[in-house]
Formats: sequence, structure tokens, C-alpha cells
Amino acid sequence: MATTSIKTDLRNYIVWVLRNQITWEVQDTDKYKTIVPSAIVVQKTRAQINRKDLQTNQLTDVPGLLICNPFRTTISPEAGTNERDVWTYLFLVQLIDNDLWSQTDRLATWDRWTEQILSAFMFNGLNGVIELPKGQVMTTTAIEIQDIDERRWVKDGKFIAGVEITVRVLQPRGIT
Repeated sequence: MATTSIKTDLRNYIVWVLRNQITWEVQDTDKYKTIVPSAIVVQKTRAQINRKDLQTNQLTDVPGLLICNPFRTTISPEAGTNERDVWTYLFLVQLIDNDLWSQTDRLATWDRWTEQILSAFMFNGLNGVIELPKGQVMTTTAIEIQDIDERRWVKDGKFIAGVEITVRVLQPRGIT
């Protein structure tokens, strides 16, 4: 019986939290739309969005969120044991919206959304997402990234900010 990888389990849980546990409200004075669940998608390859992704409708709605697969995964054998290693997975959640910089209330909405993502994953143990003997989540942290792609902001009028979610997992060494 095949089981999913830990990376897949973590990514699916992150998507589930973003779709089901966060309320994507806008400020009362903000006249633009909110994020809908269909606008929360997984980006297959690159660490950053590019023009082709929007042209191929990978991001179905704007505003929306792109969740990148871990663009960097490290193993820390010195932090593990003889039987287990500490793996670090870094996911990037990109908040993408039209550049409405003349609309100051939109900044408050973006700040609220970012704060909710940060609070959902900062020091969250992700209990029950991965269970022994497959692995065990040790720590989860989240940091805000203010400017992911300045060129897209200037050239294409897209606001892109993000949150990098770091998950450290103690998992068995080798194939289980």
C-alpha cells in the first residue's frame, strides 16, 4: 500500500487551513473582492510566480494565494539520531492581487490577510498531520516576506507579498 510523502501531507494541510480556517474578510471601506477558496492553488514548479502562470490561468482569481512546493528542503543529520533525520521544508504562500496602490484601504486588508496566515502557522505543531512511524513535526514557523517580485509590481501592476512557512520534521532515515 503506497502512502503519500511527508511533503505532500504538509502541503495538503497548508492548503486545507488556508481554505477552511481563515476568514478572508476585507476592510469595511475596501471596495475590492476577497479571496475565495478556488483562488487558493498550488504552484507546481517555480518558487515565484511569473507572467506565464497568470496567462495560463493557473491562478484562477485575483486576489488569490499560490502555495509553492518546498523550494528548499534540507536535511540536518547532526540534529537527528542514528535512525532519524531532521528535515526542513520551506513553503512559500504568495498573496497576489491587482495593484491598487491608490486605494489605501486595500493595504489594511492585505495586512489583515498576512497576519492571519502568520498566526495560523507560527509555532503551530501541526498535530496529527504526520504520525509516527512516518515522522513527527517538531516545529513550525512563519515569516512575512514584504516584496517577492518588484518587477511584477512595476510592470504588470500585481501586488505580490508572501509568508514563508518552515516546517521541521523528524523522520526515519532511508526508505520506510
